[in-house]
Amino acid sequence: MAALICIGPLVLLLGITLAVLWPEVPVIPLLATFLPGGLILPVALYPTSYTMWQAIDLLMRPASPEDFDVSHLDVELGADPDLA
Repeated sequence: MAALICIGPLVLLLGITLAVLWPEVPVIPLLATFLPGGLILPVALYPTSYTMWQAIDLLMRPASPEDFDVSHLDVELGADPDLA
């Protein structure tokens, strides 16, 4: 999801920029512009994209009471279930 949110607009802007500047494309200024954006935007927008993905997941698979049952965790972690 983060890739769609971040890289999608960068690719779209790069395509528009290349279409406008096509005969003589200045590669170094384009790299200086789009490379930092490609590195910084995924990190900066990670919380937003993570939240959106969780919202989509909840829409597709609503939470049920079994999702909040933690009684099985004690046995999986090696704790003695008789002590609880």
